[in-house]
Amino acid sequence: MFCEWKIAAKYNGKMPAYCASCEKYAACAVELGFPVRITEKRNVIENSFPDGSSEVIFHRRPFTVPALVANQPKKEGGRNWMTIVDNGRKVWVPKKKRVTYAAALKTLRAAQNRALDQLYGICMSNNWEYFITVTFSAKEVDRHDDDVVKTKWSEWLRSVRKKSPDLQCFVVPERHKDGAIHFHGFMSNANVTLVEAHYPENFKIVSKRGKPIYSKLGDPIFNIKEWTYGFSTVAVLPKEGNYDRVVNYVSKYISKEGGTVGYNKKRYYRTRNLLKKQKVSYNLKLEDEDLGTVKIDGVVVTPELAHFLMHGYEVKKVMKRGEKSKYMMKEKQLSIHDVERSDVVVLKKRKP
Repeated sequence: MFCEWKIAAKYNGKMPAYCASCEKYAACAVELGFPVRITEKRNVIENSFPDGSSEVIFHRRPFTVPALVANQPKKEGGRNWMTIVDNGRKVWVPKKKRVTYAAALKTLRAAQNRALDQLYGICMSNNWEYFITVTFSAKEVDRHDDDVVKTKWSEWLRSVRKKSPDLQCFVVPERHKDGAIHFHGFMSNANVTLVEAHYPENFKIVSKRGKPIYSKLGDPIFNIKEWTYGFSTVAVLPKEGNYDRVVNYVSKYISKEGGTVGYNKKRYYRTRNLLKKQKVSYNLKLEDEDLGTVKIDGVVVTPELAHFLMHGYEVKKVMKRGEKSKYMMKEKQLSIHDVERSDVVVLKKRKP
């Protein structure tokens, strides 16, 4: 179809204001090579896991996502900050004049949220056998140096993979108060030797010295015989595969304010043979007339939430701005009133 405005845009080098309301605006702009960035409002994120279970995150306040991005000018590559050592302390120094500390914190928070999402998606999508913690001895490794620790971990993982080609592993680094690094994470299909763990002879509680170590649930704790760079502990995970609490425990090291690994450092290490979740987002808008009025304990439920509850989902946790998350597992702390007053509701649907 002939369009005189399209010809005018090509002649003037920009899209006329009149075209903004046209349904073909984006197509014309892309064809003419003009920069286009169109966003959409969405309120639901749906995560699907390989075992058939799914999770829905419902936002009462819609969030904005890019629906179409094309012909954007290339940004200057490279990091905006570099790390220098000043009087024994690592300090961030901007490489460019326009870079601000507030912008750096915003970038770090975004990276932190991405890492948390990836951690949860990967850890909940795979079957794990062990929950592991490994430390690095100061006698064996410079445990304050990220690169040295990473190299030693990679070397050990390669040696294990020679005997375990199907090895699966996912670990998150954490720093002690003195800056030393250790790892928490998950492992499966590992041909390693597990030996019963005992409290050291110099343990602070005298009555426990030399005795076997057990978890809070009474399960025995093991050491990895092949791990020679420091201390290790291994807990055998249940076969039914409910890792929610353990994954939340690991994720707290990524979600700590400011992180624990530093700027431009990896937030986790993993093998490449791990499954991932499928993630989609969309906008769901229902009216009371679509479902009818739904009440729980005498409280009228938002139509969108009622939709998911009627399709087999259960509330897992709720979040409200400025407050800590409340989990359904603590039923005394979470009521339908909490759900309706929350800003974000996370619902879970177990595998069929």
